[in-house]
Amino acid sequence: TAALSATVACSVFFVEYAGILGAVLPFDVQSSATGTSTTPSSGTATTTWERELVVGVCGHTSGTFTAGTGFTKQLVGAQIVSAYEDKFIQTIGSNAATGTISNTTWSICMATFKARRVYDSNG
Repeated sequence: TAALSATVACSVFFVEYAGILGAVLPFDVQSSATGTSTTPSSGTATTTWERELVVGVCGHTSGTFTAGTGFTKQLVGAQIVSAYEDKFIQTIGSNAATGTISNTTWSICMATFKARRVYDSNG
């Protein structure tokens, strides 16, 4: 469910992934920040699961967003300037949505989602 205010411009991305834990509340951690530098960062949050999808969304007033290290830029919003990036991680640890952009006002957030564990033939 998305509840939006009529007084704020925003982007809403609806995406679908295979391999995310569905029935066990897949959401793990989140972080967010705003700023005016050329290197937006959501700030870090430490995951609790060894295999997770990390999703970042950056809204900005102008310029082109480049995805952070390890991320793939997936979508760019059409009505307002925004970008969506993702990556899969294999170990528990500290993560942040990051990127680069021209010096502009930005807001960036990150959320992580638990993925199914993958086991080799040894169990």
